[in-house]
Amino acid sequence: MALFLFKKTKPKNLLTLHKNEEELFDILLKKGYLTPSQYKDIGFQSERLQKSKREVVWQNGWVSDERLALAYSILYDIPVVHLPPQLIPYNIISKIPKEVALKLQIIPFGAEDGYIKIGVVDPFKLSDNRTVLEQVLVQNKIVPSFYIIPRSDFQRASVQFRREPSLIPQITLAGIELPYKVVAKLPEKVARKYKMLVFGYAPNELLKFAVVNPSDPKVIEILDFIERRTGLKVERYQTTEEDLERALKIYENVPAPSEVRAEEVTEQPEKPKKPSIVIENVSAPGEEMITLLKKDISDIKELEEIVKSGHVPKIVAALINFACQKRATDIHVQPYEKELLIRYRVDGLLRDMIHIPKDLQPAIVSRIKILAKLKIDEQRIPQDGRFDLKFRGREVDVRVSTLPTANGEKVVLRLLDKGFGILSLEQLGLQGKGFQDLIREIEKPYGVILATGPTGCGKSTTLYAIINRIKNPTVNIVTLEDPVEYKIEGINQSQIKPEINYTFATGLRSIVRQDPNVIMVGEIRDAETASLVTHAALTGHLVLTTLHTNDASSALPRLINMGVEPFLITSAINAIIAQRLLRRVCPKCQEPVKLAPAVIAEIEKEVAKMPKGTLEGLNIKKPYSFRKGRGCDECDNGYKGRIGIFEILVMSSSIEELAIRRRPSSEIQEVAQREGMLTMKQDGILKVLQGLTTYDEVLRVIAVE
Repeated sequence: MALFLFKKTKPKNLLTLHKNEEELFDILLKKGYLTPSQYKDIGFQSERLQKSKREVVWQNGWVSDERLALAYSILYDIPVVHLPPQLIPYNIISKIPKEVALKLQIIPFGAEDGYIKIGVVDPFKLSDNRTVLEQVLVQNKIVPSFYIIPRSDFQRASVQFRREPSLIPQITLAGIELPYKVVAKLPEKVARKYKMLVFGYAPNELLKFAVVNPSDPKVIEILDFIERRTGLKVERYQTTEEDLERALKIYENVPAPSEVRAEEVTEQPEKPKKPSIVIENVSAPGEEMITLLKKDISDIKELEEIVKSGHVPKIVAALINFACQKRATDIHVQPYEKELLIRYRVDGLLRDMIHIPKDLQPAIVSRIKILAKLKIDEQRIPQDGRFDLKFRGREVDVRVSTLPTANGEKVVLRLLDKGFGILSLEQLGLQGKGFQDLIREIEKPYGVILATGPTGCGKSTTLYAIINRIKNPTVNIVTLEDPVEYKIEGINQSQIKPEINYTFATGLRSIVRQDPNVIMVGEIRDAETASLVTHAALTGHLVLTTLHTNDASSALPRLINMGVEPFLITSAINAIIAQRLLRRVCPKCQEPVKLAPAVIAEIEKEVAKMPKGTLEGLNIKKPYSFRKGRGCDECDNGYKGRIGIFEILVMSSSIEELAIRRRPSSEIQEVAQREGMLTMKQDGILKVLQGLTTYDEVLRVIAVE
């Protein structure tokens, strides 16, 4: 019988394969990736710009990176691969000097059977620089195995050339005694799947793990899980894939079971001990994040120490906890070429908080994506998710949004601290005539109360305050929200789900059959919702909703432009609330301040336009006094918290007539002011005169007319 021995095919050497550009474009044309007319245009631009046709294709995006990689694969008969989302081990990526790799657009990304895997974007560049690359391969004793990679993969991964060697110590397992009892603490299936091994164990103290890729998000999750569940300290060491494969053979040497005497069977068995390691439910839910921190993070130095530890789950928990202590509403995880910048939005303004080494970026982003149940390996498109967590009794709802950028994925976490509760209208900053007008309108049994302003100006908070004021056992209140931000006892709150066609419009059709007295619709996003809101108000319901406009008077033309008839709008609307948020002067460090005469004259000019009796109604008297915060340990910059400024436009016959005649918002604004409406700027000035904020803050938020 003949015996045939099959050898693994030797990888092709791109340096010895000679192709020309026309062969590549023949494939692109045959595949239909380019049309003949496009090819002709590429040739024309190539001559005019004195560039290769390949460069013209890349520059103008004629062919996608994926298709171009496939064409190269066909031309050279070399497989296409995608680079792994996690960090490439430093001992691999450093095998080719950064300057050479960036110039030739190549990247080492793995090792197998003695070969170094090298991803190549454009094989023609290798032919043009063959001597340079051959010298590098010989000097570093590299036997290459070439693969084609999409250009976008290279751009994403190439930032790793700029990083320093990993702080995780390297280890060689050869020569280390590996007792089966120690190795077997990690199931073989898990060890092989995630390329990790237990090689050291000190009872009740320590576990040592050798890992091929310690930055792999799943590996980080597993080791973190083991550390929490066992209470043992986990040390991480990096090893090579070949070294680990040899060590994993220990699993094949399972000790034979010892003989058991018959009399031993009748003895009372010992109470089974809790296993030291259990690998299951590795992805810890957000609510368990509290176990990662012994106390709240209240100082930036504490946060810096945690970042230095490199413990990614703990870093993410600390970033969120510190943001809550700082009263931040958003966390920005912003990637740069050589670092990761963490920024907090506090009182409406972004602040740089801490710089994190670039090495930690993939692991931090992956940890957040795991918590939000997003796809870790999908880095080409934006993703949205959420998770809940608890910090010592405080419940925080975290909304996560990712965005691909040139330096990696940017992540924004929107924090909603449910412990703050719902503020009253007075606490929000409503006062004087505007407050009285609004109370009168929300007490009506039907009509529309419309809150307007940009994202993040507190519209939903105002609607919650209205609901909290009017709710009582005799009223049926139903809400449609995206998302449900605060849960209010005694009302029916429903969250829309556009992915299953449960939208504001479809939900509103159902709500009117629920016998409601008051309906809240999170936002008017389209003409259909606008029409249904108007119809619901005209059929005897009080409807609370929001719209994106700059001021109250712009809301009417906006609804008309959406296709709702003007006479229906004016019949339905009770009042329009426009609002913004200003930073409050810190109560702890506030002090009197003198303003320049020109600034005081500007304020007095605006006060003169206000309805008679406005200042007296708020107990504001001359001479005016002004306050500012000097900055303290509680506020950092003289401001702490925010307060709203409002303009309340109440529907009148004059305004109704202007809307029906489709007059511009400027005319509506003028008439509303004549009828006693305070503008947001004027309301802001009143709060300056009350010592609640500063004139600079009013000018920052309200555009100067």
